[in-house]
Parts: sequence; structure tokens; C-alpha cells
Amino acid sequence: MIIKKSADEVSEFAENIINTVREPLLLLDKKLRVVKASRSFFDFFKVSSDETIGTLIYNLGNNQWDIPKLRELLETILPDKTTFDNYEVEHDFSTIGKRIMPSNARQIERAFGKEKVILLAIEDITGRKREEKLLRDKNRLTGEYLDILFDLARTPIVIWDSSLIINRFNLEFQILSGYESSEVIGKPIKTLFPDDRADSFIDLLKNHLSDKNSEAFEIDILTKDKSIKTVLWNSTGIFDNEGKNIVATMAQDITDRKQTSEKLAYLETSYRILFESAQDGILTLNAETGKIIDANPFLCELLDYSKEKFIDKELWQIGFFKDIAANKEKFLELQKNGYVRYEDLPLETATGQIINVEFVSYLYSVNNHKVIQCNIRDNTIGKHNKDMLLKLSRAVEQSPASIIITDTEGDIEYINPKVTEITGYQFAEVIGKKPRIFSSGEKPKSEYKELWATITSGKEWRGEFHNKKKNGELYWESASISPIINEKGIITNYLAVKEDITEQKRAAEELLKAKEKAEESDKLKNGIPCSNVARN
Repeated sequence: MIIKKSADEVSEFAENIINTVREPLLLLDKKLRVVKASRSFFDFFKVSSDETIGTLIYNLGNNQWDIPKLRELLETILPDKTTFDNYEVEHDFSTIGKRIMPSNARQIERAFGKEKVILLAIEDITGRKREEKLLRDKNRLTGEYLDILFDLARTPIVIWDSSLIINRFNLEFQILSGYESSEVIGKPIKTLFPDDRADSFIDLLKNHLSDKNSEAFEIDILTKDKSIKTVLWNSTGIFDNEGKNIVATMAQDITDRKQTSEKLAYLETSYRILFESAQDGILTLNAETGKIIDANPFLCELLDYSKEKFIDKELWQIGFFKDIAANKEKFLELQKNGYVRYEDLPLETATGQIINVEFVSYLYSVNNHKVIQCNIRDNTIGKHNKDMLLKLSRAVEQSPASIIITDTEGDIEYINPKVTEITGYQFAEVIGKKPRIFSSGEKPKSEYKELWATITSGKEWRGEFHNKKKNGELYWESASISPIINEKGIITNYLAVKEDITEQKRAAEELLKAKEKAEESDKLKNGIPCSNVARN
């Protein structure tokens, strides 16, 4: 049942992430057909779900996506590297015009044994590229242009000189970093980076500036409140008003996009780990056909069948499931109600051994595809344990001894019928009360303290009680009180087993009296004076 919850959470969480992120996202199958698209994709490219889902990516928007560079990325680079980041594609779209879009893609392992899918994140940087072009135009960019750019740019910009000292940055960079200009101007650029990575980031900046063809790269910013933000960092050399070389950097916050991609990959991986390591057998089926999609290692080991013997078979084709599937009706019930359960189902392994299992099937959606998951738990030991518990329960209920169980505070949690028979108290009258409800008050408090000290130290106490019944009648009990200790060595309860010895006590007293009378009689016969003839 843990797996079901995890799978549902994975699907729902992934769905919310995809529809929340601002950048357009596509999920492609191995044939490069669209499996899912984010809401922002439909809004940005002005297309509908019907014309997108299930369509080959190159055919989107009347073949507008048939872009040579995109083909190279998806068909050549991605299969080899499994990921690519910030790969720029420039294209003129009929609906939204000319756009420059860096793409990030990664192959993701899917659950249930399905083929890998491709997560493609798209970003529009047309405006930023336009701003970067202004920055690169060294000969025409004056202090006036720089001021205009600082005032109007919606991209964080920081200016620093050749000695790596910050000269100024705009309002957007203040929002990104949390710093006011006055707090960092005149300080080293490394002030903006995490301490443990500052030196390596500085080396990156220098290499970036020395390579005229270098692309923007990812770097982490340490904000004023000590949080980390990931940005795309793109620097270029310009001249200030005095003709000195300075560096202008545009930093685009991609923290959300990066975390989204990482979370999706993490969730898929986490589910796969749960599926592979679960201590229950798990089958996943196509909800439309009933064919098996995947079987986890535990099930293969439990039934002694290889995974290959499961895949693409209908459930009722597998020998040891024939009793279930004598029921295609149950499958129809599952399709309709989303849930079917067998509490104690006998299955036969490949070696002929019969095992009892709990078989639970439920229906849910993953990426708009209905999937059936079957959890199969070996119930053989559980059934044996249930039988033993039933026998023990009957033994306690029918025991000729009084049995009382208390919690660690000494409050009564259970009494067996013998206690009621002897004392006259019903279960409801004593539950939650201390055993002193039975006390006659004759036993010294010191003895009760000694009893408590013994059992709380983990030892057994043995002794006698002179107790009082509900009707006021006194009676004697011999008792053994022991702590109940769990597998961690912790006391969880106390168990008292008592025997009514009233008759034995009465018989012993009568025997003693008879013996004393006989002794007095002998003394009188022998002429021995007795000052206490009637001792009784």
C-alpha cells in the first residue's frame, strides 16, 4: 500500500510542477511525439491541447517546429549525452514571430517499465539577446546608453571592472540578490558567490571573458538572506565614459526551472527505487487491455518466475493467476470501480508450492494514461500468526487463572472473564482504574512500593493479596506479576496472573486450629498446666 501512495503522490506532484512553471515544457516519448505539455506552452505558442498532444514535435504548428538544429539536438546529441543545456535555437514562427530560444532536455527513466521519455524545457530569450547586443556594441555604447539600459532593462545587470570590483547594478539585480547597491558597490564580485565555490566561479568568469564565442553558463548567486539562486550568467566587455574596460553581466534567474527539472527526474527515480526495492510483489497492467507492463523483483522471486514471462501477458494467461482471472468480471469491476481486493488468495509458485497472498488492485492515471497496479503480499506467515493469536486469545479467555494487563502507569487495560467471576466486577467497571480497586486495605503500602520497584526494574514479583470483592467479601489470591517487554527491550505493559487460594487458606487455618487443639489436649492428659487452653 505504500507504493500506491508513493505512485499517486509522484503523479500528482509532477503534474502540479509542470503546470506551475513559467517556462514552456514538453514531455516527448521515444518517437518524439508529445505526451504532455505545460499550460505555459499552450499560452506562449498560442496552440491548443488537441493539436499538440500525440503530435510529432516537428509537425507542431503546421510543421513550424521542423527546425534542423532541433532535429540535431533530439536525434543526434540527446541520445548520446542523455542531456543538453542552454542549446540555442533561432526560428521565425508564424504565430509569434522570430524568437531565440535556448532549450534544455534530458532523458528520464519512467516507472512501470516503460521506455524513457524526454523532458524539453524551452525559454524565450529574444528580449535578453536584444539587450546583450546593445552591451556588445562597444563603440556606440556610452554612459547615456548604459543609464537607459539600467533604467529600462527587465534583466538583472551588474557592472564590474577588470580588478573584479563591483561598480554598479540595476534594480532587477537588487531584487535578485537582496542587496542594496550601497552594500556591495566597491566590493569584490566574489561577494555575490557562495564561499566554498567563489574561487572556481571567478576562474569561470575569466575564461568566459577570454573566449569571444562562449555561451552563457550557469552559476550560483548567494543572496543577502543566504539562500542560493541559480542564474544564467552572460558577460561582455564594454567601455565606460572614460574609455576604460569594464564588464557588464546579465544574470537571468533560472532557479525554478532548474529545480523543476531536477524534481521531476528525482521523483521518477524515487518511484523506480521504491518499485524495485519493495517487499511486496507489484504488477502494473495496461488498464485498457489487462496486459502486464512491469513486474518487480520481489514478485519474480516470490513466484519463481522471470520478468520476461510476465511482460505483455494478460493477467489471466499466467498460470498461478487463473483462479483470479476465472474472472474477467473482476477486471471489469476494477475498470469501473478502481479497486479490487482478495484477502486470502492461494497462488502456486513455479515449483508447485502453495502460498497465501493478499491481492489488492487499484486503478489510477499516470501522464493521462490509466494504469492498474496490483500489490501482492505473502500472507502465509500472517495467516499462521493470526491462527496462533486466535488460539492464544481463546486460551486467555478460558484460563482458570485471573489475568489482568495494565499499562506502564498501572492502569488496567484488560481483564479476562475469570476476574469478573471471582470479583464480581465487570470489564467496564475496572478499565482505566488501578488494581487497588480490588484491595482490602490490609496490605502495608511498603509492600506495594516494593512490588512496583521490582516490576519496573524488569523483574517478576511473586506474592499473595488479601483482596475484597465487589460485594465486600474478602478473598485470598496468589499472584505473579511480570513486565511485558518488546523487541527493543522497552517495557510496554504489566501482566498479572492470579489464582484464588481462599479455600486453601481456610483449610490451612482449620488444620492449624485442629493441630493446636490436639496439642492442648495432650498437655492436659499429661498433667502439664496450660495457661492458654483456648488459644483460638
